[in-house]
Amino acid sequence: MKITYTQLLKTDSGLTEYVYPLNTEKFSSKPLQQVSIKATLNCKDSIKNLYCPSHTVEIRRDGEHRATVGWEKTNVRPDTDFKLIYS
Repeated sequence: MKITYTQLLKTDSGLTEYVYPLNTEKFSSKPLQQVSIKATLNCKDSIKNLYCPSHTVEIRRDGEHRATVGWEKTNVRPDTDFKLIYS
């Protein structure tokens, strides 16, 4: 299954945080066969700092205003939500 959506995020003190509720361990006794997240940022201001404190991700920048963040795992029981923070 593939789900795509757009979300407008709020900025506080110059930082913007995106959280995707990925903590499924408490709901499932079996690992997920495949999980992948692809987040594309399109900002009117330039993206200065971009990091993911919750997962090891791949970051691709396409100029100053656009970036793509990706994470993928197989046979995993996610135990933390996916967080992406940028300024």
